[in-house]
Amino acid sequence: TTPGPGELQAALMRALRDPSLVVAYWLPEAGRYVDPGGHSVSLPDENAGRSVTSVERDGRRIAALIHDPALKDDPQLVESVGAAAALALENEQLQAELRARLAELAASRA
Repeated sequence: TTPGPGELQAALMRALRDPSLVVAYWLPEAGRYVDPGGHSVSLPDENAGRSVTSVERDGRRIAALIHDPALKDDPQLVESVGAAAALALENEQLQAELRARLAELAASRA
């Protein structure tokens, strides 16, 4: 079944057996990544002890999975899970974009 809003990250954590996994949604208009709550996320650099796997759908970047570098030993697993979750990730990407816009609007009014 398709996880409800905010549940996808927990489902991916279980699927990859990585409790530290973070989903960062790409906002193309803003040129940045956000978490499920719409807050900005910076991708870690190579020396941060984390790995990043990009998720695309129909040739468009929709998200990045920030995960334990040990998963790099089985790159097909991460890519397969990302591909299987791409539609749900795209749906949550749209929701995260809406939350980010609402947060920006609230900040501009404050």
